[in-house]
Amino acid sequence: MTKAILFGSLASGNVGPTSDLDLILVAPSEERFTRRLERFYRALNPSIALDLFVYTPEEFRAMAEGNPFVRAAIGRGKVVYEA
Repeated sequence: MTKAILFGSLASGNVGPTSDLDLILVAPSEERFTRRLERFYRALNPSIALDLFVYTPEEFRAMAEGNPFVRAAIGRGKVVYEA
């Protein structure tokens, strides 16, 4: 993994009883998007609700330029890990 971005209510400090963990992870991979998600969900084994997005570096660059959802997550989120 090369980057982890926390976004949503936890990143903004707007935490409530129904808050979940919103994460974008960037990791080199040859796996399909859905397979990557399955692998990371199993590895993390979250005990709280988790909205997880796992992109390759190439996908992340493209999404950061062209996807409003990802741009907003980057703009309002917090980088919690970067290699």
